[in-house]
Amino acid sequence: MLNFDDDYAAPAAHPMPPAAPSLPQPAWTSPAIAKGWSGEISTPAATAKPAEDIAHRRVRVEDKLIINARADVNQLVPFKYKWAWEKYIAACANHWMPQEVNMNRDIATWKDPNGLSDDERHIIKRNLGFFVTADSLAANNIVLGTYRQITAPECRQYLLRQAFEEAIHTHAYQYIVESLGLDEGEIFNAYHEVSSIKAKDEFLLPYIDVLSNPTFKTGTPETDQAFLKSLIAFACIMEGLFFYVGFVQIL
Repeated sequence: MLNFDDDYAAPAAHPMPPAAPSLPQPAWTSPAIAKGWSGEISTPAATAKPAEDIAHRRVRVEDKLIINARADVNQLVPFKYKWAWEKYIAACANHWMPQEVNMNRDIATWKDPNGLSDDERHIIKRNLGFFVTADSLAANNIVLGTYRQITAPECRQYLLRQAFEEAIHTHAYQYIVESLGLDEGEIFNAYHEVSSIKAKDEFLLPYIDVLSNPTFKTGTPETDQAFLKSLIAFACIMEGLFFYVGFVQIL
């Protein structure tokens, strides 16, 4: 669930120690560690920071928000949204690969002239035509859009696992098309050539584009609402309606 708590007020910045003169430090380099050209790691005594300063920089649970947080998104712990981490662990335990599924019976049924009716074959090909690109769109929405706006690292971790699941789904559809000996050009271009599939994808694309725009950032009522609309479009309409209708037709 989205958490639209008040913005976290960032602590006052502490002055950075001067960089070693032999090698200017980039912004992302730890102020306490400088790497020389020789590859050796040195820790100059002059750059050591008091223990209280280091503790002050550590992320606290109360600093974390699903969106609009100012805490470091690279520090996974301490957990605030433990449900997200638990879902990540569960998703990893549910790992599978398409080639683990034996397609021999499906291949025999498809090749049998009496195995399926023409209408059943048409439904299967139409749904595959939608699925082969739809999961790519779902992955794009996650990695190019949603992930950028989420500021809780444990939630980001689950999104990365979800994106991999979308890749597995796309792989699975390719595996089915190849196993059944279907026309790859026909199936993979259906989103261009079949008007109903094209219409679904064209409905979804703006919800990817708005989040993947480099200038888009949550933090105002308008942008927070746009972010929520994108989540609804993919989680409810695409996953909950478009996908499940296709699954029911095939099953």
